[in-house]
Amino acid sequence: MKLLALAGPLDWRAVVERARGTAFPHAAWYAWDAARRLLGAPVPESALAALAPPRWQQVLARRFFSGERLVGAALLDSRLAWMAAKVLLAPRMDSVARYGLRRVRNAVRARLRGPG
Repeated sequence: MKLLALAGPLDWRAVVERARGTAFPHAAWYAWDAARRLLGAPVPESALAALAPPRWQQVLARRFFSGERLVGAALLDSRLAWMAAKVLLAPRMDSVARYGLRRVRNAVRARLRGPG
């Protein structure tokens, strides 16, 4: 993200519009915020403000995506932490929660069926 920001003048208005046109516009904020905070990427405050999730999700994101956790790949080492991050940081928790429950249900069914 830092290299992209440094590569040349970005049309930040277009970056914001494209992010808002996706199902997960908050994901762009999480990435750009981490790039700015941890790598010093030149991300304008106006772009971050336009993409910002609710304050409580910003606080959680900065904990989940701290320098220590990113460098240590903490979310990759813990399935529970990764699932918690996905549910808590999603723009709509209900859709992610339904997805998670469906995955759990399918895993339980597969285990009950047994091998083969």
